[in-house]
Amino acid sequence: MIGVLGSGSWATAIVKILTENATEKVYWWIREQSVIDGLHSDGHNPHYLSEIFFDTQKLILSNDIEEVIAHCNDLFL
Repeated sequence: MIGVLGSGSWATAIVKILTENATEKVYWWIREQSVIDGLHSDGHNPHYLSEIFFDTQKLILSNDIEEVIAHCNDLFL
């Protein structure tokens, strides 16, 4: 599995690229629950690159960094 740590503009862009090209789901660690909630409800990061929408079916969102690290072979920091 692939994971991304962080929810800034670079992380958001990387997650978009990964979800467009990866065959598996992408783990995404996001510290702020409000960002996770925004992704679930609106399909985009409410703080960065908000014009980019995600297929949330391809995302596993978590604010538990240990969970994300434990499930991923490859991490983007």
